[in-house]
Amino acid sequence: MERHRTSDQRRACLLAVQIFTKNASTWKERTFSGKDTRLFDEARKKTGIQHIASHTSYLINLASPEKKKYAMSCEALEQELIRCEILETPKGKSEKDWDEVNLTKLRGFLR
Repeated sequence: MERHRTSDQRRACLLAVQIFTKNASTWKERTFSGKDTRLFDEARKKTGIQHIASHTSYLINLASPEKKKYAMSCEALEQELIRCEILETPKGKSEKDWDEVNLTKLRGFLR
């Protein structure tokens, strides 16, 4: 998360943004520290941005015929959902649909 971007967005009076929660061009995953999530939340409140969407990695291909790439894609998508949960970023039309039962269903589908 690049902190300077939210300041730029505030100047532009944006109410919604799309972010990458990791480098979109690599399989390498990252975990957020408490400091990361605190800074993200502070920036969101400071800027008044109301809607945040996460853009997944460009590498994810859930239709890949290659078993290894398919498995990596499933894992990457699951990790993306976890990062969204940590940042409290909506994962679809209705946040209420994303309770633990539905996340478990999605994880089952991805396996």
